[in-house]
Amino acid sequence: MSAAVSSLVFQGLLVLLVVTHVQSQSQLSFAQNAQTISDLQYVLGANYKMFVAAYWRYMYGGCDPLATKLSTDIANGYLKSYCTYLTQCPVVSSSQSCIVQQSATAVRRACCKESTCSYGLAFPSEKIIGGQPAVIGEFPWTAMLLLDGRLICACVILDDRHAITAAHCLSRLVGGEIIEVLAGRYQYNLTLKEEGNQRVKVTSYKQHEVYDYRYLYNDVAMLTLSTPLLFTAFVTPACLPPRGDNPELSCTVAGWGTISSRLILAPQVLMKVKLQTYNKTECFNTFKDTSQPQGSLGLYLTDGNLCAANGLLGGQDSCSGDSGGPLMCLKKSSDNVLRYYVFGIVSGASDCARPGEPGLYSNLLYYMDWIETNLRSS
Repeated sequence: MSAAVSSLVFQGLLVLLVVTHVQSQSQLSFAQNAQTISDLQYVLGANYKMFVAAYWRYMYGGCDPLATKLSTDIANGYLKSYCTYLTQCPVVSSSQSCIVQQSATAVRRACCKESTCSYGLAFPSEKIIGGQPAVIGEFPWTAMLLLDGRLICACVILDDRHAITAAHCLSRLVGGEIIEVLAGRYQYNLTLKEEGNQRVKVTSYKQHEVYDYRYLYNDVAMLTLSTPLLFTAFVTPACLPPRGDNPELSCTVAGWGTISSRLILAPQVLMKVKLQTYNKTECFNTFKDTSQPQGSLGLYLTDGNLCAANGLLGGQDSCSGDSGGPLMCLKKSSDNVLRYYVFGIVSGASDCARPGEPGLYSNLLYYMDWIETNLRSS
């Protein structure tokens, strides 16, 4: 048998192995599974067959079993044995199937020296007022914060055991409440089942030591989870910006907050909106004469704040329920890949989307020492 024919037979067998179960679970076509094998060859290189031979049983079971196995093999060092056969560092794209994304991400983590955050990938292609629906899996570091089973805020995943949110989300707790993080979520209605969701209890939380609820100074809080999250195509940690960086002029906010400034009107899915960003000085100079009550804006602005708004026009903003969610900016990383970096989390505003009124965000660069200290100590 010639090498070309042998290769074709091997690929055909792989497709048959993967398609049988996956098709019954997700109604994928034979052509789509053939594309998965083709994509694996493209991202893993000439020796992709060795990888597939080792993991086809887990691919057969779908994305979750594969993710679990790959995470285990990264932790125990088994996946490193494949590194000597790797001819290229895999490129992860949101256009790939979850099997290909899981495989490429795992191989990158095991074999490639990352000089930058490997998450935060932008799709190739907002409760948020004046926004639009996000794409499923577009912002997998954005999670729901639940109190006794009810959405109260959003939060941002930092690693597999920690998330960050706004301190004011937790300021009225009296003790005994059940606090949970729901990661991988897209729809607002919690009675609707979704694949890829991970619901984990919060064992402890820590508000900033000098948080001030009156002016929302230091409006950040660290959440510690009871069990580690499993990183998948729908659940990943956020990329935080390098120290000394600055947000882009236009950045994106995402959340499940109210989509009306006058009514409590919930969205159907995760929403997103692009807003112009301002540092403390720019925010004061731009909005000091239009923010209400007039003359009060300076009381709320500190070095720990960023502002974002649709200029002076209003009509687009984060609002009630979005607190704790990410303000993220697209930037090219050192490996020349466009990634989202989370520069801020939603803090507050006096009147959502009102013309001349900025939204306030906690500036994560300002709190980087606090974040790193609390990640190490909890």
